[in-house]
Amino acid sequence: MGSWAAKLIHERGGKVIAVSDVTGAVKNPNGIDIPELLRHKETTGSLKDFQGAESMDANELLIHKCDVLIPCALGGVLNRFSILPKVAPCFSASSTCSVFFLLH
Repeated sequence: MGSWAAKLIHERGGKVIAVSDVTGAVKNPNGIDIPELLRHKETTGSLKDFQGAESMDANELLIHKCDVLIPCALGGVLNRFSILPKVAPCFSASSTCSVFFLLH
């Protein structure tokens, strides 16, 4: 689901700035070339060493600044114990918190 959302947003001119999956997480504040990232993932089996973005700590993904959060994960991965403690502190009058895609 996350890869489809990322593709659709990218195709329509949106900027996807970070993604993660079970192999890791990557970010690029200027936007990630989603078709290239998906080709890299298909070829290598991993997000690691993708040249169009830098590695990031997957635990930081949910609190990385952006405009839209689209959490796409396997069932049971995101729950009030795993996501709420990370995301809740981001919601305040002075900050915006949202994140990207968990590609599964």
